[in-house]
Amino acid sequence: MGGALSRQRLRHGAAAALASAFVAALCIAFTRTTGGVAEIWLANAVLAGWMLRAPAGVAPAVAAGGFLAMLTANRAFGSDWPVAVAFAAVNVVEALLVVLLLQRGGVDPRRPLDERAFALGTAIAVFGAPALAAGLGAGLLVWLDDAAWPGAFLRWWVSDSFGMLTVLPVAFAVHGPAVRRLLQPRQLLEFAGWLVLLLAMVAASFWVFSRVFVLVALPLLAIAFRYGQLPASLSNLAAALSLVALGSLAQTGRLGKVPHDALSSLEWGLYSAAMVIGPLMVSVSAERLRERGRELARHAEHQRVTLNAIGDAMVACDRDLRITEFNPAAEQMTGVTRAEAIGRHVEDVVRILNAATGRPMFSPLREAVASNRPSSLESEAALERDGAPPVPVEDSASPIIGPDGAVAGGIMVFRDVTEQRTLARQMAHLARHDALTGLPNRLLLRDRIEQELRGIPRGHAGCVMFLDLDRFKHINDTLGHAVGDEVLRTVAARLEGVVRDSDTVSRQGGDEFVLLCPGLVEDAEIAELVERLAAAVQEPQDVGGRALSIATSIGVARYPRDGDTVGELLRQADVALYHAKQSGRGRASLYARELNRSVAEVAELERELRHAVPGEELFLQYQPQYDMQSGAITGAEALVRWRRPDGQVAMPGEFLALAEETGVVGAIDRWVLDRACEECSHWVADGLRGARVSLNVSLAHLDAGQLVTSVRDALDRSGLPANCLEIEFTETHLLRAVDTAPAAIAQLRALGVALAIDDFGTGYSNLSQLSAHDFDVLKIDRSLVSRLPDDRRNVAVVQALIAMARALDCTLVAEGVETMAQADWLRGHGCGVAQGFLFDPPLDPARLRERLAVQTRGEPARA
Repeated sequence: MGGALSRQRLRHGAAAALASAFVAALCIAFTRTTGGVAEIWLANAVLAGWMLRAPAGVAPAVAAGGFLAMLTANRAFGSDWPVAVAFAAVNVVEALLVVLLLQRGGVDPRRPLDERAFALGTAIAVFGAPALAAGLGAGLLVWLDDAAWPGAFLRWWVSDSFGMLTVLPVAFAVHGPAVRRLLQPRQLLEFAGWLVLLLAMVAASFWVFSRVFVLVALPLLAIAFRYGQLPASLSNLAAALSLVALGSLAQTGRLGKVPHDALSSLEWGLYSAAMVIGPLMVSVSAERLRERGRELARHAEHQRVTLNAIGDAMVACDRDLRITEFNPAAEQMTGVTRAEAIGRHVEDVVRILNAATGRPMFSPLREAVASNRPSSLESEAALERDGAPPVPVEDSASPIIGPDGAVAGGIMVFRDVTEQRTLARQMAHLARHDALTGLPNRLLLRDRIEQELRGIPRGHAGCVMFLDLDRFKHINDTLGHAVGDEVLRTVAARLEGVVRDSDTVSRQGGDEFVLLCPGLVEDAEIAELVERLAAAVQEPQDVGGRALSIATSIGVARYPRDGDTVGELLRQADVALYHAKQSGRGRASLYARELNRSVAEVAELERELRHAVPGEELFLQYQPQYDMQSGAITGAEALVRWRRPDGQVAMPGEFLALAEETGVVGAIDRWVLDRACEECSHWVADGLRGARVSLNVSLAHLDAGQLVTSVRDALDRSGLPANCLEIEFTETHLLRAVDTAPAAIAQLRALGVALAIDDFGTGYSNLSQLSAHDFDVLKIDRSLVSRLPDDRRNVAVVQALIAMARALDCTLVAEGVETMAQADWLRGHGCGVAQGFLFDPPLDPARLRERLAVQTRGEPARA
C-alpha cells in the first residue's frame, strides 16, 4: 500500500510540475513587464486548484513539483538564481495558503457552492492570499532589484488575484454530473453552439483590439456551464465587449482596429472576467434555491415512502378535519383510495362505531384538533366498511402544531386488532379454564363460590363436591399419559352431562374435580346426584381398544352448614373425600365435624413422614434367615423402622402405604438400599459367613431404568458383591407392573443380584407368569404359615406352593415361623429356609454381626 501511495504522489507531482511550468512560461513570455512582474499570473491558481482536487496525501508532492516548475520557468527567462528561488518559494506558499484556508473554512470543491462558500473563497483566494504573497514578492523585488515597493506590490497582487479569479473556478467546475450532462446529445449540441459564438467573439476581439485575452474568461465560463448559466454569461460578456469596443472606437474617432495601447492586456482580461462574474453570482443564489427545492423534494419523497411503509393506517387532516394525507394501509382498511379520500371530511371516510351498540362515534381527530392534546378510541371501537363486517381497531390521534404554534391539523394512526382481541379473549379463557378439559379452573371456581357465599344472608345454600378418580395414577403409569388425558376429557364431558345448567364442574388438576351445586342441600337430592355422577364416571370407556371402567370417590360439604368461606368449604369437602377413600374407595361421604380429627392425624403423619429421610429418623433391623436342616444363617431380611419425633417407633405397615400415596416411598427405598448395602459390605469385608441381605422395593411407581441405576450405584458406593444382595418384589406389585416389571427384572439379573417374590401365595400369579421372570427365591406369606399344620385347606395350599417352588427350581423361604410345630411341618415337607420369632426377632446391625461372627467361628448361631 505504501508503494502505491508513492507512485500516486510521483504521478501527481510530475503532472503538476509540467502544468505549472507551461502556464508560468506563457505568463512570463507574454505579460512580464520591465519591472519583473507578469501582468497576468495563472501558475499559482493552477497549483492551488490541483491540490484542492488531488487525493489526500499527495499535496506535498504537488507543491514540490510546482516549486521546481516555477523555478525552472524563471531561470529559463533570465532570472538570477536567488530571484528564481525566492519567486518560486513565494508562489508555492501562496498556493498552499489558499488550499489550507479554504479547507479550514469548509469550502469543498466537490460540492455545489453556496453564498457563504463563494464569499469565503473570494476573500481567501482573490484578496487575502495574493495580498500576502504580493507583500513578500514586492519586498524581494525591493531588496534584489531596488524596485519601488507600492508599484511592485500592486502589480503582483493584481496579477495573482486575476489568476485566482479566472483559473481557480476550474477546480470547482470539474464535476462529474455536469460533464455527463454535457455529453448528452442535446446538451452537447447546445454547448457547441455557444462555443461557436465564443470563438466568433474571440476572432472579433482580435481583429478590433489585437488581443485574445478574452480567453481568460474560459474558466469562469466553465463554472457557469456547471451552474446552468453559460448562455447568460456569454450574452453578458458579448454585451460588455461591444460596449468596450464602442468606447475605444469613440476615443479614436474612427472604425477599425483599436491602437495597441488603448486597452491594456490586464484591462482586457478584467473586463472579460467581470462580465462573467455577475451572472455567476446570480446563479449561485439560484443554485442554492434549487438545492433547497431538491432537498424539500427529497424530504417529501422520504416522507411519502415512510408513510407508505408504515403497516398501520395513517390519516392526516387540516383544522377543518379535511383529509390531507392517506397512506396505502388506510386505503386497504377503509376500502377508499387516496384520491377519493383527499379533501373529504375524515368522519365521512373513516367511520368509527361502537362494536357493542353499533352506534356511530366521533373521530378522535376531532377531539385532538379541538383540545390540542392526544386522543384515542374506546376499547370497543370498530371501523365500519361498505359491504363488509366492522373491523375492531385501536388508534391514537395527535394534533399537528404549525410554525406559529397554533394547531394546523391532526394525524391519526389506527390498526386492525382482530387477532389481538381474539388472542386476548383466548388468553382470558385459558387463565380461568383448564387447558385439557376446557372446564373452569381453580381460579374461576373460587370466584363463583365466593359469589354464592355472598348470597348466604339472602338465603343462598348449596353444596360443594370433591371427586377423585380411584387408581387413576395406575392408568398413567401403565398405559401412558396420553390415555390418561383422554380418560380425563371423557370424565369431564360426562360430569357436565349429569349436572344442571346452574352447576359448575371444575377440574383442579390431576384427577381431581370439584362441583359447585347451588340450592342442593337435602340429603336425598345430594345422594341422587352422587349416584348419577358415580354411574356416569364408572361407565366403561373405549380408549385405544381397551375398555376401562373407573370408580370415583366423592366428598361433599354443604354451605353455610359446613363453612361460609371458600377455603373452609373446600377443606371440609376434601376431608369428606379422604374419609370416603379410607372407607374403601368408590364411595361417597358427607362432611361431619368428627371426621376432622382422623384427617388431621393423617395430615400430621404425612408431614412428619416427608421429614423422615432428610431428618435421619429411619433405621434398619435385620431378621436372620436359617437353613432348616443345618441351622446356619443363610442371610437376613432388612426391615425399615421409623423413629418418629415423639420417640415412638413406627413399623412399616403404619407408614409405607401412606408413603406410596404421597410419593415418599421412592426416597425411602433408596435410603434402605444404600444403608443395607453399606452395612452388609462391612460384614463381607470382615469375612463373616452368611453375610447376605435381602430387601423389599416398591413397584408402585416402577421405573426400570431408575431402579437398576439405584441398585448399581448402591453396589458401587458400598463395594458389596452383587451376589450378596437379594431384591424382593411383592406378588401384588408385580402384577400391577405387568408391562414394566420384565425390563427391570432382566436388568437386575444382569447385574448379578438375586431376585425374590415376597408374600407369595397372596396374589394371583400362575406358574407361567413366574417362570417367565426366572426368580431365585419364593417367600411364603406369614398368613399361610400361621395356620400350619392344623388347617387342612391351608396345608394343601402350602404343599402346592412348595411343589411350585420345586418346579421352578427356586429356594423356598417361610416367613413368620413362630412355633416348633410349624417349623417341623415345613422341614418335613421340604421347605429349605425359614425366618420368624421362633428363630430370631428383627435384630439391630450389631446383634446380627455378633450372630454371624459366632457362626464364622464354627459355633451355633443360636443359643
